[in-house]
Amino acid sequence: MGSFLRLAVLGLFISLVFGCSKKSEKSESKINENQIIEGPENIAYKIVSFEKKHLDQPPLLTITVSYPEFVSANSQKTRDNINQKIASHFGASDINEIETKIDKYIGLYKRFRRKKGIDSLSKHTSNFYERVLYLSPNALSLSFESNGLNSERQFERLRLFLLDPKTGKSQTLDNFLKPGYDEKLTNLGESIFRKKQGLTTDENLFKAGFLFEGNRFYLSDNSALTEDGILFYYNPGKITDNMVEGYELKIPLDSLQTLIQKKW
Repeated sequence: MGSFLRLAVLGLFISLVFGCSKKSEKSESKINENQIIEGPENIAYKIVSFEKKHLDQPPLLTITVSYPEFVSANSQKTRDNINQKIASHFGASDINEIETKIDKYIGLYKRFRRKKGIDSLSKHTSNFYERVLYLSPNALSLSFESNGLNSERQFERLRLFLLDPKTGKSQTLDNFLKPGYDEKLTNLGESIFRKKQGLTTDENLFKAGFLFEGNRFYLSDNSALTEDGILFYYNPGKITDNMVEGYELKIPLDSLQTLIQKKW
């Protein structure tokens, strides 16, 4: 996972910040740390955000980063495990190294730009957001979104993560649903998907414009628990030819009662 995210972050910088001017070497940064957000069982976190601008007239590159930093949990080890997971999504080994890691990516891009002789005055923005989607005594759902925009191209990726707030270790749907749930959950998801898209139960998915492998519906392995159900997210280009916007599918909690073995 770490190598994937490092490549994703680097690829985003190179593809979206592709045209920064050689004249734009001055930079500014601003860091904000908001109030503490209390969760269950002594879990608490704060939101850390910073913005970096590489300046000219006007600013050519703006990078915005935001993530939760956990300040307490049931043990220091659990807190550190959660923070380390969050840091790894930014390609860092420690929560306090995220800003430094972003600076290194910027420096790497600058060297790339100089080597290629790129010189353009178009504006670029890049955003990296980690968010707490859901937090309970049994589940911590996180989302990591990377997106950007310039005058020619837009980019968006979203990854979902499910952790155990008691240990900080990764979890899956297997920890919460009864054995053999896969087929029933997929059928539920397909029914919701077809209804949402206005498709009949046997209408051909490919002819309707969807690119499911084998022309058969499947649930994305990119999933997380929420207060009112299970969220599945298909990144751009996964099930449609839309390379900009992803697709979100949620199975509501009241449809899952017969499949749940552990409440979240």
